Amino acid sequence: KDYAKTLGDVIEIVKYRTGKNKVNIIAFSMGGLVSRSYIKEGGASNVHKLVTIGTPNNGVYPIDGINFACGILGQNKECVDLNVNSDFINNLKNYDISKYVNAITIAGKCGVSSKSGYAYDNVVRVESVALPGLRNYIVECKDPTQHSFINNYHGELVDPALSPEVYNYVKNFLKN
Repeated sequence: KDYAKTLGDVIEIVKYRTGKNKVNIIAFSMGGLVSRSYIKEGGASNVHKLVTIGTPNNGVYPIDGINFACGILGQNKECVDLNVNSDFINNLKNYDISKYVNAITIAGKCGVSSKSGYAYDNVVRVESVALPGLRNYIVECKDPTQHSFINNYHGELVDPALSPEVYNYVKNFLKN
């Protein structure tokens, strides 16, 4: 909720400075969850369109390695909230964002986790990104052998030079 409140403060500044009454949000990874929380907590009237890229909308699975990164980075509360069975994720799942905001999701696919057997972008499972009622896109990496948890495709999703398909989905969605 703290992150969602901060996002709300930023949105108010953007609206004030642009003279617009709504914003478009393009969110990456956990930022998509923050954006969804902001919208759920009353911010829907301030958002025109939402794009989530590589966002674990349905949570992360500890077996895929995210807990390892959380242990190193020390973001314990955030890691708990990202877990597939957390109260935070379950509360977001119970909110049908498609009724309030025009939104899309974009997932990255770069092979299959050797631990779980599920397709993922080396961090987030493809199946965890999609939300019901939305257009859900999947973008595949060119060569899964070039990526790992450390050198992951997840981070490349927001680089137009490395993932032009993502850029095109975003551009076309915002244009229409």
